[in-house]
Amino acid sequence: MIAAITLMLTAPLAVVGSADEYSLPQCHEDVATGVWWPDLSCARNEFKNADAALNKVWKTVIKGTVSTQKSRLISDQRHWLSQMQATCAAIRDQSGEPAILEYRKLACKADLTLQRTKVLRRLVRR
Repeated sequence: MIAAITLMLTAPLAVVGSADEYSLPQCHEDVATGVWWPDLSCARNEFKNADAALNKVWKTVIKGTVSTQKSRLISDQRHWLSQMQATCAAIRDQSGEPAILEYRKLACKADLTLQRTKVLRRLVRR
């Protein structure tokens, strides 16, 4: 069973092909001119909420794990965090607008964090 858990936790992140892959549709402002513009406050909150959900599930996973497996799970989680940060840091945006680039990176972090939370939830259900 530990092999299955490890495989689930260390599955590689998708390679970022385009900044358009990550989006938080609820965080777009349609300015009166019809120009799309990201709501950074909303994007920050979405990531904060995703991170809080992940932390809550993580605590449940760790609490229900036997001590001999905890160090492996912690190592796997650290690896995932490193991969997520590198993936999202690599995002580029052709617009040249710093706000759009920050939005894309926040959307990436929120999306990957939500994906990770789903993986961890499956461990809780076992």
